[in-house]
Amino acid sequence: SNALAADTWTHVVMTRTGSAGALYIDGVPVVDRLLEAEFFANPQANLHIGYTPCTALAAPTMGMDDFRVYSRALSAAEVEALY
Repeated sequence: SNALAADTWTHVVMTRTGSAGALYIDGVPVVDRLLEAEFFANPQANLHIGYTPCTALAAPTMGMDDFRVYSRALSAAEVEALY
């Protein structure tokens, strides 16, 4: 299961290169696939991190210790080094 544990620090990374995306949890790749077209449909759309604008989904209460945006996708080795 990829469920995040409550009250536990978790390192989460998402990378994107073109239409391919990868998700890492605690330095381990857990998802590596093509992203849905809707992900790119509106480049002016807001990106929500740690929050969902969808009222049908319960947004978790969480804190963030560090947040970074890079101008390129990190390699698996770079993600692991951050963890």
